[in-house]
Amino acid sequence: MLETTGDKALKAKEFEKAIASYKEAIVLAPNPTDEAEFNHKIALCYRMIGDFRSYYTYERLAADHYKSIEGPVSTGQSADFLKEAGDVLSIASLRDLSRLAYAKASEYFRDTSGLEEETDMQLAWAAWAEVCEAKSLSPPESKAHWLEAAVAFEEAARASEPEFQESRLSRSHQCYAMANLASGDIAGAARELNKARGYRKDDDRLAIATLAIDCLLALTNETTFEGAEQGHAKETVSGVTKLTKHIERVANYGSDLTNALRVLAQRLARPGGPNKEEKLVLARTVETFAL
Repeated sequence: MLETTGDKALKAKEFEKAIASYKEAIVLAPNPTDEAEFNHKIALCYRMIGDFRSYYTYERLAADHYKSIEGPVSTGQSADFLKEAGDVLSIASLRDLSRLAYAKASEYFRDTSGLEEETDMQLAWAAWAEVCEAKSLSPPESKAHWLEAAVAFEEAARASEPEFQESRLSRSHQCYAMANLASGDIAGAARELNKARGYRKDDDRLAIATLAIDCLLALTNETTFEGAEQGHAKETVSGVTKLTKHIERVANYGSDLTNALRVLAQRLARPGGPNKEEKLVLARTVETFAL
């Protein structure tokens, strides 16, 4: 999709202008995919300005449009929208809907894999099926599916033409990272995400996930033993602040996440260290942006 007037306004953080432009674009949208994308972008704008009721309305519309297309990628996208909205708004019913959508997407991906003649495509589609299975589950149950996806992407890379190898190797490292995160191995997740980013240095979402896991690793190292001094707290605060600014620069995620990260940075700067909920802010950031 070409950059629209709404996209330019969103980049400039002119959210009301972007909303008006996207609403006009929906009327002229030629297909459900474009309608879904415009509704999703409207939802993001409302999320940025803190109007979560409207965010919910338009994210549901986006998910419904993608669901109506009945394909693996579109159904997976619908599931992603529902899961994130469920997490942001703490609505269990949305998380339940996302699990059903991930199950359907996985089924579509497996069917598509079976129809492919090229080995690399068979493996790549099978890998995405495992990703959907993993996303539908909570840690540590998701670990096995992340590992299956990682191996499938790795095998797909070996069977690929050179122009596809690096992206699939990157996906493999991302899945290994998520498997490590699911089992609580934050250091292993950080290593794998940094390897993944080595293949895709210009990927903003992957950059955010890598910054977040590095902050989470530093935070974990600082609070490993009871009664420890904050030690590297300044380094972690700096990392969280850098992460927050990077998310704001990309300008496609809402104030709820950036505000949570700001609060985390402020609390880290005070004695006492972080609590479990604050660590979950970073873990959620990794999961949102990693794949």
